[in-house]
Amino acid sequence: MKSFKQRWLILVWLVLFIAQACVLTNISRAPTTEPDPDLEPTRVMTQTAPSLSEDVPIASHTPEATAEPAVPEFIDVLPIDLGDGQVLLWAGGATASSSADNEAYHAKQALGKPNTLACGRFVTAWQPEQDETEAWLELYFSPYILPNEIQIKQSYLPKQLSKIEVVTLDEETITIFDREVDDLYQPDECPATRVFWLPEVEVLISSVRIMLERDMDEAWTQIDAVGVVGLIGDGPTEPMEISDWVDEGDDDFYAPRYYTNKNQINTLAFAGDQLWTASDGGVVAWDLEALNPTSYAAEPANVTRAVAYCDWEYGGVITGGVAGIALVNDDYFVPIEHPGDESLGAVTALACDPQREQIWVGYLGHLSRYDLATQSWTEFGESAGMPMDVVRQIKIIGQDVWVATAYGVAVVRGEDQLTAYTPDNSAIPTQFVHAIAADKAGVLWMASSSGLIEFDGRDWTLWKSEEIEGGSLINMLMGIDGDGSGTLWIADTYGTLCQFDPAEKVCQQTVLPPDDEIVLVDFKMDAQGRIALGDFRNGVWFVMGDEWFPLRTRDQLLDNAINAIAYAPDGNLWLAGRGGVQYFPADQPASPWQQMPLPENAQAHALFVAPDGLWIGHTRGARFLPYLDQKPADLPVGEPDSAIANAVTAVTVDQDGVTYFGTSSGLSIWDGERFLYEDLLSAEARSRNTYPPRVNAFYTDGDTVWVGASNGLYQFEQGRLVASWRDELLDLTGSTSSVGIITGSPDGSGLLIVVGGKLFQFVNGDFVLVLELPSEVRSIYAMPYALMLATANSGLYSLPTDNFGIYWDLVSTGGGFARCFGYQAITMSDMHTLWSASCEGGLQRNQALYGQ
Repeated sequence: MKSFKQRWLILVWLVLFIAQACVLTNISRAPTTEPDPDLEPTRVMTQTAPSLSEDVPIASHTPEATAEPAVPEFIDVLPIDLGDGQVLLWAGGATASSSADNEAYHAKQALGKPNTLACGRFVTAWQPEQDETEAWLELYFSPYILPNEIQIKQSYLPKQLSKIEVVTLDEETITIFDREVDDLYQPDECPATRVFWLPEVEVLISSVRIMLERDMDEAWTQIDAVGVVGLIGDGPTEPMEISDWVDEGDDDFYAPRYYTNKNQINTLAFAGDQLWTASDGGVVAWDLEALNPTSYAAEPANVTRAVAYCDWEYGGVITGGVAGIALVNDDYFVPIEHPGDESLGAVTALACDPQREQIWVGYLGHLSRYDLATQSWTEFGESAGMPMDVVRQIKIIGQDVWVATAYGVAVVRGEDQLTAYTPDNSAIPTQFVHAIAADKAGVLWMASSSGLIEFDGRDWTLWKSEEIEGGSLINMLMGIDGDGSGTLWIADTYGTLCQFDPAEKVCQQTVLPPDDEIVLVDFKMDAQGRIALGDFRNGVWFVMGDEWFPLRTRDQLLDNAINAIAYAPDGNLWLAGRGGVQYFPADQPASPWQQMPLPENAQAHALFVAPDGLWIGHTRGARFLPYLDQKPADLPVGEPDSAIANAVTAVTVDQDGVTYFGTSSGLSIWDGERFLYEDLLSAEARSRNTYPPRVNAFYTDGDTVWVGASNGLYQFEQGRLVASWRDELLDLTGSTSSVGIITGSPDGSGLLIVVGGKLFQFVNGDFVLVLELPSEVRSIYAMPYALMLATANSGLYSLPTDNFGIYWDLVSTGGGFARCFGYQAITMSDMHTLWSASCEGGLQRNQALYGQ
């Protein structure tokens, strides 16, 4: 049965069909009641995109008020079908008392669907003229609509609503909300959707009128879009938007999601008819018959540096990385606790001894052994004679355990007797040994950075590649292995393979790599003679005869090393990393990601969301992406008096639109026409020809810009240096004055300044130490009721906050995050979604009811 509103709507549309011309004469009228007649209106009735500008303004926008009239005209806006006869109709025209600019912040920015999804003062939403304390905005709708509710999308400071009215076709004004008589919840968070119900309105409306009031010292709110939910007559509608989406296969709202690249191989291992690969993006098992991958996430961190197959009775694969070692049991990772996990860092190598049921684990300058029978650990550290560098490979040869490191080799024999061979105590030809194998005669052969090493137990011999007949290897050898046939296979850093005859010292055959560039990190051969190469960038190469088969996962992240992340007003999450710049809808991360090439394959270091566009700082300058459909602009690296000096590491914009570029050697300030270079050096340091410091961080507070550099803290106003703190910080820390982070304190008490792992509150020139963490703090983010801190290698920390302040004594580690993880940046795309990026493990999404 049709509702009263639906039956009434049919009757009204019949009347409109007869008298359409009479009704349409009301469209062009201006507001006649309530808005202050002294406020000169600006009008716009278009949603067409601005034309591409030849001269793109690329300093941040400084609003200039506009009150120029425009001839009203409607555009076609299709209602969105919500089902059951209901539609959502966004405004197709707008009239305002004033706008802060002719293009940016103009009334036309409130037309159509919402496009300002981040909280902030962005040019893509309407804002009244700066000097006004009262303002109004009227939104026009076509077709006319029988309303059930009004939705007002406020993208900044969601308050200041004083009155809301709807205007009927006969110009009757109906008040929906009046602050003088009605209560209204005033949210603090933005963006916010304010919903007003209209159960008593049973007539068609043509417009919605919104009136605002603010205090003179208060910033203006911003309105991004206004929509009406209701009924319209029969006509074309568009279905509710459904974006491209791939099911992520995870129904647990609270389970962390990892977005990584598993094609950046650290090591690999054969396990029967499977090939297991370890990467900073997790673990993948390849079925060698079908060449299909199965991905695994090794919690609490994906970063996996080692994998090995244990060929004992019950079989199994073990993995190691930043979170220690674990046994893979079906789809689960069962951690094997090690007392040194807190201090030894990431696992770098693994091996299994099936006869003695032992697991050998390599770290930086350390070797551990785990006995499954006794569930006990035996340690071989510096005191036992271990070379103090990274363990590259552990190889079980007979009854001995050989260890290749970046500073020689070591062997464990008999009753746990460790012997090291380093450049300090032996004639080993080079310190950089990557892999070890033995021939049938028991002679050891080692792949090194200087060539092939032969060791017969007494003498060392270095064979340069040019001394090995029949091959075309280079001397940077990364892998060596054998299948027991009497020959060994050697691989150089570019993937060239040599079947080596140890007796004749010749390559019996050479297999050249495909045309693709290969950076070899690991090389393995199994008993069947199958060969696999791990590529640092491009996944796995499986070699059969002289045929090369690439094995690639379909990961969207270009590189696991991320330098910065940012949430833009269009709803996209942006990533700047070693592999390039990428972006995707933050609410649909399973949809295809987009890539933005930078000049000459530059590496991006910084992202800054300005009011008028997104800045990308990179190794060749900076790129500006305007929000208003204008052309991007590139500022190149060059001389300090003509462009940005060196790589851009940080960006900010002050309230006057002056842009500050922090670089790897000083500060460049740009007013839109010329550059001013600041070397941030004292006169004494300048006289010694000291190299300018790296700029790490900015914080803007009105016309004051705070600069954190590797040699101190600096205060700038209107592009001029007014104060600095160098020696004061060095005295406080005793070791460094490098300021890594500057941000406003959530409790309003000045600034928070980070130097290494020390966090200071900075008020009126005084530093007060409030917190010290085990490692360098890389990022700070103020969440609802909590302050989140990301560190270089001790994980994430949180501090509770409320209206009374920050509880520094209640610091706790963030649950579900790895301790040994290089976190670089944190942000939130909405009130329940936290994004954290690392310099090695990619991107992680955690969802929770943060503070709600």
